[in-house]
Amino acid sequence: MEHQSAIAYGNKFLNGYLGRDGSGTGWGKKWDFIVVHESGHEWFGNNITAKDIADMWIHESFTNYSEALFIEYFYGKEAAQEYIYGNRRGILNDKPNPTGPYQRK
Repeated sequence: MEHQSAIAYGNKFLNGYLGRDGSGTGWGKKWDFIVVHESGHEWFGNNITAKDIADMWIHESFTNYSEALFIEYFYGKEAAQEYIYGNRRGILNDKPNPTGPYQRK
């Protein structure tokens, strides 16, 4: 997880996320999801932050972008775009925001 100086790893040293590719494209099984994703949090998520927990999507969206940058660097732009489009298919928008309402003070 993305806790500075307190690292946790739980992907069983598998490519993808626990051996699966969330994009369904095959590109996500070519690299260790946890290493790239959590490193993305360190680079973007902990440098770009939000005022409220309801804006946690900012951390995840920039981290998802870092996954695409990783794929683009190693496999090319078309591979990165395919990965992004694959992930997009999993966004259903069928439930309210899981992070909850803004905390008004």
